[in-house]
Amino acid sequence: MSHRHIGPEEAASSSGKRAKRHNVDKSYVSRVVRVRFLCPKLVERILDGEQLPSLIARRLLGLHELPLGGEKQERELLAR
Repeated sequence: MSHRHIGPEEAASSSGKRAKRHNVDKSYVSRVVRVRFLCPKLVERILDGEQLPSLIARRLLGLHELPLGGEKQERELLAR
């Protein structure tokens, strides 16, 4: 099976189908999909265990809006 990158619009349009397939709430799927768009520096820090203690999965999944630019993500998510 091949893997391909999907953009936020396509991800949002199919979140209802994913939710139904995995028996979860559509809003949960939308939140998880948003986390896929974290900038590489944030992902690297999280994987290395170097993120701030306040940057936990619950906080990331609870974000209503994820800053789109990498620098803005770093400023807003690494500073707290």
